[in-house]
Amino acid sequence: MMVLPRFTSAALGAAVLLALGAGAAQAADKGPAVIHSIRNDVSAPLRDILNALPPDSATGENEGE
Repeated sequence: MMVLPRFTSAALGAAVLLALGAGAAQAADKGPAVIHSIRNDVSAPLRDILNALPPDSATGENEGE
């Protein structure tokens, strides 16, 4: 009785892999997609971000848990 579910899942897995392979072949024909940025921004240096963080709790317990 376990043969049918195993066969069904194997057949479904093979169908999914076949569909993904066909999709990958179509994507390969188009070449890479080039997307240009619309807007760029600059954040503060990491050293300044780390200095602005609150200190760790003295007891070592996480707040909110």
